[in-house]
Amino acid sequence: MSCLKTLWRKLINKTSISPALAVVEEDDSELLGEILSEVLIGLGALPNEIQNLKLKEMFEVWYGGPCTKEAVAAAITDFKEAHGISFGCDT
Repeated sequence: MSCLKTLWRKLINKTSISPALAVVEEDDSELLGEILSEVLIGLGALPNEIQNLKLKEMFEVWYGGPCTKEAVAAAITDFKEAHGISFGCDT
C-alpha cells in the first residue's frame, strides 16, 4: 500500500499544474489623478483647465494624504490657495 501511495504522489506531482502568482502593485499616482479630476470636474473645473495647468502633477507633488475621494475633496481649497489657482467656475 505504501508503494502505491508513493507512486500516486509522484504521478500527481508530475502532472499537477500550480499557477505562478504575480504580485501586482497598484499605482497610487494614477488613482490619485483620476480622483482629483473627478473632484475638480464636480466642482465645475473644465477638463482642459486640469490638463493645461498640469494640476494632476502639481497635486501629486503637493498632496500627502490618503488616496480617497473625501480626503482629496477636503484638500482642494488648501491646494488652490497654496498654488494661487482659480478656475473659470470660481468667479
